[in-house]
Amino acid sequence: MLNFKNVTKRYNDGNIAVSNIDFNVEDGEFLFVVGTSGAGKSTLVRLLLNIDKPSEGEIIFNDISVPSLSGRRLAYYRRQIGVVFQDFKLLAQKTVYENVAFVLEVARENKINIKKKTHDVLDLVGLYEKRNKFPSELSGGEQQRVAIARAMVNDPIFLIADEPTGNLDSYNAWDTFQLINKINNWGTTVMVVTHDNEIVDSLQKRVIELDKGAIVRDSIGGYSSHSQNNQEEYIHHQDKFPDQGEDLAEYQTRMAEERKRLDNFDDEKEKELEEIHQDFSDRADQSKKILSKLKSKKVKKTKKVEGSDLDEVPIIASTKIKNDVPEKLLNTEKKYTPKHHEDIDDDE
Repeated sequence: MLNFKNVTKRYNDGNIAVSNIDFNVEDGEFLFVVGTSGAGKSTLVRLLLNIDKPSEGEIIFNDISVPSLSGRRLAYYRRQIGVVFQDFKLLAQKTVYENVAFVLEVARENKINIKKKTHDVLDLVGLYEKRNKFPSELSGGEQQRVAIARAMVNDPIFLIADEPTGNLDSYNAWDTFQLINKINNWGTTVMVVTHDNEIVDSLQKRVIELDKGAIVRDSIGGYSSHSQNNQEEYIHHQDKFPDQGEDLAEYQTRMAEERKRLDNFDDEKEKELEEIHQDFSDRADQSKKILSKLKSKKVKKTKKVEGSDLDEVPIIASTKIKNDVPEKLLNTEKKYTPKHHEDIDDDE
């Protein structure tokens, strides 16, 4: 999916941010990028998003040269990549729903798709019930979930989480990574840039470690080459992550079951929507038939008679009544047929 080929980024002041970077990322993979401040992690993200261009080397994403992209092709490419930032970057004046929907509005999605996709992704991150809240009304963990929802609403194939737990306590940090791991289990490729050694040590995923712009390690394991964490150390960390009483194997099994449950839920929802659509179609057909019958049926016009205890009477008067009604009434109002015509004086 992603291939950095001998990539070097040299800035105008001569500073080399990354040097001869070379690595591949497979479709559906989960990897951490770690290193101290100034190691080149942020430059790696900027190169991947084509904010910066490499001085040397190639960056290939699904057989496309990333540095060569511009205009609409670049915009389309970036829509395939979701980004979660450390400081959330939420719009304070917009609600949770509006913050997420805004991404689709910029992409010129139609209103029906915007509503459906936004509701679906907010349900995914567990914030559907808080869709009308503003960022200031949410906790730090909830704000990060909104940021993840916004990153995922376009259904990207690649997710970058840049220091996603930097502003969170240990509980919300672990909660966030459970969500990111769930997204990866559903098939999205995930790259997490982080300083959170406890999370990295616990999950035991692929780790690319940078130092002074160069890759010094690319392996499955903990935060540093000295971290040979095993299941026992993971359990030792559980007291720092409340409500986490399961090991990695149990967690992965639960995530697989959750994914299966949601897939079944989607099938049920689709079936329900089809039934609703059919019901509306049947009602529409029935309404058309009724309208057709009404148009073909000859209905007599009626008019309300003032001073009468009848609400309406036929417009056309009988011959007998017509002969007894004063001529000037018949001439001025053919439709007027009083019930008590005998009470009308001739001089009216």
